[in-house]
Formats: sequence, C-alpha cells, structure tokens
Amino acid sequence: MNQAIKERIEKIKQGEVPEGYKLTESGTIPSSWNSIKLRKLASPIKEKVQNRKLEVLSITAGVGFVNQADKFGKEIAGAQYQNYTVLRKGDFSYNKGNSKTYPQGCIYMLEDRDEAAVPSVFNSFRFKVGIHTYYYKHLFINGFLNRQLYRYINAGVRNDGLLNLYDDDFYDCELPVPPLREQEKIAEILSTWDKAILLMENLIEEKKKQKKWLMQNLLNPDSGVRLPGFEGEWENTCLKDIVSIRKEKVNSQVNTTNYYCIELEHIESNTGRILGYVSSQEQLSTKTKFKRGDILFGKLRPYLRKVAIAPFDGVCSSEIWPFKVNRKISGIYLYYYMQSDKFIAAANIATGTKMPRADWSLLKDYLITFPSVKEQAAISDILSTNDKEINLLEQKLDQLQKQKKALMQLLLTGIVRVTIYPAKGGEKNGKEYTPCCSEF
Repeated sequence: MNQAIKERIEKIKQGEVPEGYKLTESGTIPSSWNSIKLRKLASPIKEKVQNRKLEVLSITAGVGFVNQADKFGKEIAGAQYQNYTVLRKGDFSYNKGNSKTYPQGCIYMLEDRDEAAVPSVFNSFRFKVGIHTYYYKHLFINGFLNRQLYRYINAGVRNDGLLNLYDDDFYDCELPVPPLREQEKIAEILSTWDKAILLMENLIEEKKKQKKWLMQNLLNPDSGVRLPGFEGEWENTCLKDIVSIRKEKVNSQVNTTNYYCIELEHIESNTGRILGYVSSQEQLSTKTKFKRGDILFGKLRPYLRKVAIAPFDGVCSSEIWPFKVNRKISGIYLYYYMQSDKFIAAANIATGTKMPRADWSLLKDYLITFPSVKEQAAISDILSTNDKEINLLEQKLDQLQKQKKALMQLLLTGIVRVTIYPAKGGEKNGKEYTPCCSEF
C-alpha cells in the first residue's frame, strides 16, 4: 500500500475529506461516484408464490440462502406459503433478524438457483438496468449499510424476533454508485478472490475426506488395507483395560493456585484443537484434574467428536472424560481411534437421555482393536501428517479471507481506485471508458 493511500485512509478516519473525494450520506466516496437511495436503484419484489411449487429458502447470517427445511428441520411456511415472495437469480433479500455477524440484519443475492420462495417479511428487491449486481453483492456482504440501518432501527426487536425497521427507511438508505465499468472491474477483482477461496475450501474438503478414508481403513484390521512391512494379528482389549478415567478433584478450600481449565466449548469438533481455556480458582470443586498427554473426550453429544490430547496439566469440566492411558498403546493412536465412526457410534448408543451422553458403565467393555506399537506409530504418523496438511490449508484459507475483506473495504468505497481501460473498439467518451487512478 503506497503512502498516498495510507494518508487518504488516515484523513477519512479523522473525518476529513481527501482531495478528489466528497462526503455523502453513503460515506466519503470519489467525486466521480454518485450516492443514490436504494429506492431509486432497485424495485421491491411484489410477486407472490400463490399456487406454484417452489423451493422454500431462508437466510443464515454468514452463509446466505439455505433450504428452510434443512435449517429448521422442517418447512415452517405453513399457510403463509402462498404469500411468500418469488425470488429469481440475481435478486436480493434483506433478513431483518439480527445476529452476532450482522447485528443490523444481512442482505444476500440469490446466485445458485434460478428461482425460489422466500418469506414475505424479508425485504426482497431487484436492481434496475445499468447496475452490476455482483458489485452490490460484495458491498452488502461487507455490511456496508450497517451504519445507516443502525440509525433507522428502533430499539429492541419485535415479537417475531425481527428488528424494528420500516420498509420506507430501508429503501431510504443510500449506496455508492461508481461508473458501471468500475463496478464491473471491482466485482471482477473480488470474484478472483472468491474463486481462490472456493478452491481452497474444496482442497480442505478433499483432505478431510482423505482423512476419513484413512481412519476407516487403517484403524480397522478387517478393511484389507495394511501398511507395507507390517503383519501379524491385532489385539482386542476392553477399553477399561487400556484407560482409566481420572477422578481427582481440586480441594478448593486449600487451593491457592490458578488452574488452566478446559471446558467442552474449548475443544474444536473433529480437529482435536484446543481453542482456549479459563484460568481461574472459581468452582474448582466441580473440576477434575488431568495431566499433559491425557485424552480429553467430550461425553456430551459424542457425535460432535470433541476429542483432544491435553497440551498441559490442568482441570476440565464434568462434561469431559480425562482418560489416562494405562497400557502399551500409543496415546495418539488411541486419540485417533476415539474419533473413528465406529467408536463414536458406540459412545452415542450409550445414553438413556434425549441429549446423547456417553455412559462409562456401558462403554467400558467396548473392544479396542490395535496392532503392534510400531504399526500404531506408523498409522499415527500418517494421520498426523494429514492433520497438519489440513491445518496448513485452513491457515491459507484464513489469509485469503482476510485479504478479501481488506480489499472489499478499500475497493467498494473507492479508497483505492482501479484502472479501467477502453473497451475493445471503444472510445473515451465517458460511457465506454472511465478514467481512474492506477492504484490497483
């Protein structure tokens, strides 16, 4: 980022208007851009479903359009279905429900379906001719309208959980309107990042499928898949003969030490990563001590696969089993085994409540199958390498997402301008050519 851009950003942060820019209702934007009310750029969609059979969609913040039945477990449209709005590819909907990601509600564009039905409580609209919808798709995802919506939204929420916002106020919000060619170029740049992000997400998904295949086959002697150089029978032993559950509590009456406490929420599903911990002396009488290297198994809703190897000595909540390995079985091998579909299925069966909760009295006699220590180490190395590859790809994905977010903040409001060249065979007449700064 060059010095001129840094100075421009600093001026805008301080409430100043840099040279070549103007202050509008939609913010500080380039002088060559317009700031126009949404009602002049788009038209509310009034078409109702009536007797047509269309897929019913809802909106999930941070995700976008999702099938209503998939989100809620069933379609909740009911008798109101006929009054749902017909949405077509390229149309937008604003969900007034607030969330942590979008406290003023979220707006998404329908992209992956030709048409669908959405609740009539959504503000659904269609841009007029001469607007590049993908530019505004990115603008809305970036939460551009939050500041204006915050001013219009009345305090509290309605009985239906939606924000108190009049439709007229929503359509009174102003949007920046760059020249069409510049809209197209900005959308093109951001779409390049979208493609890179999608590619990385697909790579991660393939790596996760590979890990699942490896676990299903390498941890199962009956699969017919065996690592080269290994042979011999595998041993079957009850879980209770391999591990024991630590039960030592902290004596809070004499304790003066802060303990690192891991709660169930601190263990990331499927990955074994510890996302955090609490350092506290409070309520320690309900916590159980564990040692570094123990296996921490989340017994509440085992299907979430909250399994981790303890990275330090500490204490954990009552919803976690701290397993101490008692026999000559690799702790990391057992860690992967406890993530396997077979073991998780057994843990889920061991419950007598509506909320799945593993029961030690039933699970203790579960037969663990394992090979020699050397083969355990070889299998564990392969699975650990796969985990490291997934982790590396996820870090790259995180960087791509951060880069895109930074680009959105700079490009969508014109803080950084893009270079527009004449259309092939076009003239510099202001319609087919837009002169801009060559900053990107």
